[in-house]
Amino acid sequence: MDPNEAALFGPGGTGTFGWPGAFGTWWHADPKADAILMFLPQWRMPELDPKAALARTSTIRLQLLHVQFGQAVYAAL
Repeated sequence: MDPNEAALFGPGGTGTFGWPGAFGTWWHADPKADAILMFLPQWRMPELDPKAALARTSTIRLQLLHVQFGQAVYAAL
């Protein structure tokens, strides 16, 4: 994996892996920090809310929450 591209998926040391799931869920395992991060929001598909689908605001907020969640966890370690 390209370390520069890995940063797009959240913080983590070398060897960190994980993936996003359906409806905004996300997780990753960071063996270097001995940590597993799980982000499990209750989120509905933006297509079900026409205004959100047009503005894409719910998707953008969720992506920002992923970043903020990871930053908060690593700051606490």
